[in-house]
Amino acid sequence: MPSASAVTTTATSVMTVSQFIEMLITIGAIAPDKIVAARAVATQLSIATTSVPTTATSYLQVLSPNGAESWSMDVDVAYNITWGATGQLPVTVSLVPAKGASCDLTAMPIVSKNGNNSLAVKLKTALCYNQATGSSTPLKDGSYKVRVAYNVGTTTLVKDESNATFKITPILIPSLKVTYPNGGESLIRNNDYVVKYKLTNAPVDNSGLIYLKLLDNNGNTVFNSKKLVNSAGTYDLELSSSLTPGAYKIKMNMTTSKKVEIEDISDNFFWVSSSL
Repeated sequence: MPSASAVTTTATSVMTVSQFIEMLITIGAIAPDKIVAARAVATQLSIATTSVPTTATSYLQVLSPNGAESWSMDVDVAYNITWGATGQLPVTVSLVPAKGASCDLTAMPIVSKNGNNSLAVKLKTALCYNQATGSSTPLKDGSYKVRVAYNVGTTTLVKDESNATFKITPILIPSLKVTYPNGGESLIRNNDYVVKYKLTNAPVDNSGLIYLKLLDNNGNTVFNSKKLVNSAGTYDLELSSSLTPGAYKIKMNMTTSKKVEIEDISDNFFWVSSSL
Protein backbone atom coordinates (compact mmCIF):
# COMPACT_ATOMS: atom_id res chain seq x y z
CA MET A 1 0.00 0.00 0.00
CA PRO A 2 1.22 3.55 -0.66
CA SER A 3 2.52 5.36 2.38
CA ALA A 4 1.04 8.63 3.58
CA SER A 5 2.43 11.59 5.43
CA ALA A 6 0.43 13.75 7.80
CA VAL A 7 0.62 16.90 9.93
CA THR A 8 -1.80 18.88 12.07
CA THR A 9 -1.78 22.59 11.25
CA THR A 10 -3.89 25.66 12.04
CA ALA A 11 -3.59 28.17 9.20
CA THR A 12 -6.50 30.50 8.35
CA SER A 13 -7.76 32.62 5.44
CA VAL A 14 -7.98 31.81 1.70
CA MET A 15 -5.37 31.93 -1.08
CA THR A 16 -6.04 35.16 -3.04
CA VAL A 17 -2.69 36.99 -3.12
CA SER A 18 -1.38 35.19 -6.22
CA GLN A 19 -4.56 35.97 -8.14
CA PHE A 20 -4.23 39.65 -7.23
CA ILE A 21 -0.59 39.76 -8.38
CA GLU A 22 -1.50 38.09 -11.69
CA MET A 23 -4.22 40.68 -12.24
CA LEU A 24 -1.70 43.49 -11.66
CA ILE A 25 0.67 41.86 -14.16
CA THR A 26 -2.13 41.55 -16.72
CA ILE A 27 -3.06 45.23 -16.54
CA GLY A 28 0.58 46.31 -16.64
CA ALA A 29 0.74 47.67 -13.09
CA ILE A 30 3.90 45.67 -12.38
CA ALA A 31 6.98 46.39 -14.47
CA PRO A 32 8.22 43.43 -16.59
CA ASP A 33 11.54 43.25 -14.73
CA LYS A 34 9.68 42.94 -11.41
CA ILE A 35 7.29 40.12 -12.40
CA VAL A 36 9.49 37.21 -11.21
CA ALA A 37 10.10 38.84 -7.81
CA ALA A 38 6.40 39.69 -7.41
CA ARG A 39 5.34 36.11 -8.13
CA ALA A 40 7.90 34.74 -5.67
CA VAL A 41 6.57 37.01 -2.90
CA ALA A 42 2.98 36.11 -3.79
CA THR A 43 3.78 32.42 -3.54
CA GLN A 44 5.15 32.74 -0.04
CA LEU A 45 2.27 34.96 1.13
CA SER A 46 -0.33 32.67 -0.41
CA ILE A 47 1.13 29.56 1.20
CA ALA A 48 1.19 31.23 4.58
CA THR A 49 -2.49 32.26 4.33
CA THR A 50 -4.12 29.26 2.65
CA SER A 51 -6.98 27.73 4.62
CA VAL A 52 -6.54 24.32 6.22
CA PRO A 53 -9.12 22.66 8.47
CA THR A 54 -8.28 23.51 12.06
CA THR A 55 -9.70 20.37 13.61
CA ALA A 56 -8.38 17.66 11.30
CA THR A 57 -5.02 16.10 10.58
CA SER A 58 -3.95 17.01 7.06
CA TYR A 59 -2.24 14.39 4.91
CA LEU A 60 -0.97 13.75 1.38
CA GLN A 61 -0.67 10.35 -0.31
CA VAL A 62 0.78 9.69 -3.76
CA LEU A 63 -1.44 7.22 -5.62
CA SER A 64 0.15 7.03 -9.07
CA PRO A 65 2.68 6.55 -10.45
CA ASN A 66 3.73 4.59 -7.40
CA GLY A 67 6.61 2.56 -8.85
CA ALA A 68 7.53 0.33 -11.83
CA GLU A 69 5.44 2.25 -14.38
CA SER A 70 6.97 3.31 -17.70
CA TRP A 71 5.87 6.58 -19.27
CA SER A 72 7.05 7.60 -22.74
CA MET A 73 8.07 11.10 -23.83
CA ASP A 74 7.57 9.92 -27.41
CA VAL A 75 3.76 9.94 -27.30
CA ASP A 76 1.58 13.00 -27.64
CA VAL A 77 -0.65 12.24 -24.65
CA ALA A 78 -0.93 13.54 -21.09
CA TYR A 79 -0.20 11.26 -18.13
CA ASN A 80 -2.02 11.81 -14.83
CA ILE A 81 -0.18 12.12 -11.53
CA THR A 82 -2.72 11.41 -8.77
CA TRP A 83 -2.70 11.85 -5.02
CA GLY A 84 -5.10 11.96 -2.10
CA ALA A 85 -5.35 14.83 0.35
CA THR A 86 -7.20 16.02 3.42
CA GLY A 87 -7.33 19.77 3.82
CA GLN A 88 -7.01 22.39 1.08
CA LEU A 89 -3.23 22.28 0.95
CA PRO A 90 -1.20 24.33 -1.56
CA VAL A 91 1.20 21.68 -2.80
CA THR A 92 4.23 21.40 -5.04
CA VAL A 93 4.15 18.35 -7.33
CA SER A 94 7.68 17.28 -8.21
CA LEU A 95 9.61 14.52 -9.95
CA VAL A 96 12.56 13.44 -7.79
CA PRO A 97 15.54 11.65 -9.41
CA ALA A 98 18.01 9.44 -7.51
CA LYS A 99 20.62 12.17 -7.99
CA GLY A 100 20.35 15.83 -8.84
CA ALA A 101 17.70 18.49 -8.38
CA SER A 102 14.00 17.70 -8.32
CA CYS A 103 11.70 18.89 -11.10
CA ASP A 104 8.75 21.03 -9.97
CA LEU A 105 6.02 20.52 -12.57
CA THR A 106 4.15 23.79 -12.00
CA ALA A 107 5.38 27.36 -11.78
CA MET A 108 3.46 27.87 -8.52
CA PRO A 109 1.96 25.59 -5.84
CA ILE A 110 -1.48 24.25 -6.65
CA VAL A 111 -4.29 23.83 -4.12
CA SER A 112 -5.34 20.26 -3.37
CA LYS A 113 -8.97 19.53 -2.64
CA ASN A 114 -10.24 16.99 -0.11
CA GLY A 115 -10.11 13.54 -1.70
CA ASN A 116 -8.42 12.55 -4.94
CA ASN A 117 -6.43 15.06 -7.00
CA SER A 118 -4.66 14.84 -10.35
CA LEU A 119 -2.20 16.77 -12.47
CA ALA A 120 -2.06 16.03 -16.22
CA VAL A 121 1.48 16.18 -17.62
CA LYS A 122 2.42 15.97 -21.30
CA LEU A 123 6.00 14.71 -20.99
CA LYS A 124 7.11 15.80 -24.46
CA THR A 125 6.60 19.47 -23.58
CA ALA A 126 6.83 19.37 -19.76
CA LEU A 127 9.02 21.93 -17.98
CA CYS A 128 10.84 21.89 -14.65
CA TYR A 129 10.20 25.19 -12.83
CA ASN A 130 12.33 27.04 -10.32
CA GLN A 131 9.64 28.67 -8.20
CA ALA A 132 12.12 31.09 -6.60
CA THR A 133 13.55 32.52 -9.83
CA GLY A 134 10.72 31.90 -12.28
CA SER A 135 13.06 30.10 -14.68
CA SER A 136 12.33 26.74 -16.32
CA THR A 137 14.12 23.91 -18.15
CA PRO A 138 12.80 20.97 -20.25
CA LEU A 139 12.04 17.72 -18.46
CA LYS A 140 14.63 14.98 -19.07
CA ASP A 141 14.06 11.24 -19.34
CA GLY A 142 15.18 9.02 -16.45
CA SER A 143 13.99 7.29 -13.28
CA TYR A 144 11.93 9.32 -10.83
CA LYS A 145 9.65 9.25 -7.82
CA VAL A 146 6.68 11.59 -7.55
CA ARG A 147 6.73 13.88 -4.51
CA VAL A 148 3.72 15.90 -3.39
CA ALA A 149 4.64 18.36 -0.62
CA TYR A 150 3.11 21.19 1.38
CA ASN A 151 5.81 23.72 2.20
CA VAL A 152 5.86 26.93 4.16
CA GLY A 153 9.00 28.82 3.24
CA THR A 154 11.85 26.32 3.48
CA THR A 155 9.96 24.04 5.90
CA THR A 156 8.09 20.98 4.60
CA LEU A 157 5.06 20.38 6.82
CA VAL A 158 3.62 17.35 5.04
CA LYS A 159 4.68 15.29 2.01
CA ASP A 160 4.55 11.88 0.39
CA GLU A 161 6.52 10.13 -2.36
CA SER A 162 6.01 7.16 -4.69
CA ASN A 163 6.95 3.89 -2.99
CA ALA A 164 9.43 3.14 -5.80
CA THR A 165 10.81 4.74 -8.95
CA PHE A 166 9.10 4.72 -12.31
CA LYS A 167 10.69 5.38 -15.73
CA ILE A 168 10.28 8.21 -18.19
CA THR A 169 11.62 6.94 -21.50
CA PRO A 170 13.16 9.31 -24.06
CA ILE A 171 11.86 10.56 -27.38
CA LEU A 172 12.92 8.01 -29.97
CA ILE A 173 15.05 9.47 -32.75
CA PRO A 174 14.20 7.96 -36.18
CA SER A 175 17.09 7.11 -38.47
CA LEU A 176 17.84 5.55 -41.86
CA LYS A 177 21.17 3.84 -42.63
CA VAL A 178 22.45 2.71 -46.06
CA THR A 179 24.28 -0.57 -45.42
CA TYR A 180 25.02 -1.76 -49.01
CA PRO A 181 26.71 -0.47 -51.04
CA ASN A 182 28.32 1.59 -48.29
CA GLY A 183 31.82 2.15 -49.69
CA GLY A 184 34.56 0.15 -51.37
CA GLU A 185 32.36 -2.29 -53.31
CA SER A 186 32.85 -2.99 -57.04
CA LEU A 187 29.69 -3.11 -59.16
CA ILE A 188 29.17 -3.64 -62.88
CA ARG A 189 26.97 -1.72 -65.30
CA ASN A 190 23.94 -3.41 -66.86
CA ASN A 191 23.41 -5.58 -63.75
CA ASP A 192 20.75 -5.76 -61.06
CA TYR A 193 21.68 -5.19 -57.41
CA VAL A 194 19.87 -5.16 -54.08
CA VAL A 195 20.55 -1.99 -52.13
CA LYS A 196 20.17 -2.58 -48.39
CA TYR A 197 19.17 -0.14 -45.69
CA LYS A 198 18.15 -0.18 -42.03
CA LEU A 199 15.34 1.80 -40.41
CA THR A 200 15.35 2.55 -36.67
CA ASN A 201 12.40 4.10 -34.81
CA ALA A 202 10.93 5.04 -38.17
CA PRO A 203 7.29 3.87 -38.48
CA VAL A 204 5.77 4.26 -41.94
CA ASP A 205 2.25 3.78 -43.23
CA ASN A 206 1.24 1.33 -45.98
CA SER A 207 1.98 3.84 -48.73
CA GLY A 208 5.37 4.91 -47.36
CA LEU A 209 7.91 5.60 -50.09
CA ILE A 210 11.69 5.53 -49.95
CA TYR A 211 13.64 7.57 -52.47
CA LEU A 212 17.02 6.59 -53.93
CA LYS A 213 19.56 8.76 -55.72
CA LEU A 214 22.87 7.81 -57.28
CA LEU A 215 25.45 10.54 -56.70
CA ASP A 216 28.70 10.90 -58.66
CA ASN A 217 32.01 12.02 -57.13
CA ASN A 218 30.98 15.67 -57.53
CA GLY A 219 27.73 15.15 -55.61
CA ASN A 220 25.58 15.41 -58.74
CA THR A 221 22.48 13.23 -59.04
CA VAL A 222 22.84 10.93 -62.07
CA PHE A 223 19.85 8.69 -61.31
CA ASN A 224 16.82 8.78 -58.99
CA SER A 225 13.80 6.58 -58.33
CA LYS A 226 11.33 5.65 -55.58
CA LYS A 227 9.75 2.45 -54.24
CA LEU A 228 7.52 1.32 -51.42
CA VAL A 229 9.29 0.77 -48.10
CA ASN A 230 9.49 -2.92 -47.24
CA SER A 231 10.14 -4.76 -43.99
CA ALA A 232 13.26 -6.46 -45.39
CA GLY A 233 15.00 -3.11 -45.89
CA THR A 234 15.89 -3.78 -49.53
CA TYR A 235 15.65 -1.78 -52.75
CA ASP A 236 16.06 -3.40 -56.18
CA LEU A 237 18.33 -1.30 -58.41
CA GLU A 238 19.36 -1.80 -62.01
CA LEU A 239 22.62 -0.13 -63.04
CA SER A 240 22.11 1.12 -66.57
CA SER A 241 24.57 0.22 -69.33
CA SER A 242 24.71 3.94 -70.12
CA LEU A 243 26.03 4.83 -66.66
CA THR A 244 29.52 6.33 -66.85
CA PRO A 245 32.10 4.16 -65.06
CA GLY A 246 33.43 5.79 -61.91
CA ALA A 247 32.94 6.42 -58.19
CA TYR A 248 29.43 6.75 -56.74
CA LYS A 249 27.42 6.92 -53.53
CA ILE A 250 23.84 5.95 -52.74
CA LYS A 251 21.60 8.55 -51.10
CA MET A 252 18.27 7.45 -49.60
CA ASN A 253 15.54 9.45 -47.86
CA MET A 254 11.98 9.02 -46.65
CA THR A 255 9.30 10.53 -44.44
CA THR A 256 8.03 8.64 -41.38
CA SER A 257 4.36 8.43 -40.45
CA LYS A 258 5.12 11.13 -37.86
CA LYS A 259 6.13 13.46 -40.73
CA VAL A 260 9.82 13.32 -39.84
CA GLU A 261 12.27 13.55 -42.76
CA ILE A 262 15.25 11.19 -42.51
CA GLU A 263 18.07 10.38 -44.94
CA ASP A 264 21.48 8.76 -45.28
CA ILE A 265 24.33 8.53 -47.80
CA SER A 266 26.87 5.74 -48.33
CA ASP A 267 29.80 6.28 -45.97
CA ASN A 268 32.28 6.17 -48.85
CA PHE A 269 32.45 5.73 -52.63
CA PHE A 270 31.89 2.41 -54.36
CA TRP A 271 32.99 1.71 -57.95
CA VAL A 272 30.95 1.07 -61.06
CA SER A 273 32.78 -0.38 -64.06
CA SER A 274 32.00 -1.92 -67.44
CA SER A 275 33.30 -5.31 -66.29
CA LEU A 276 35.40 -6.88 -63.57
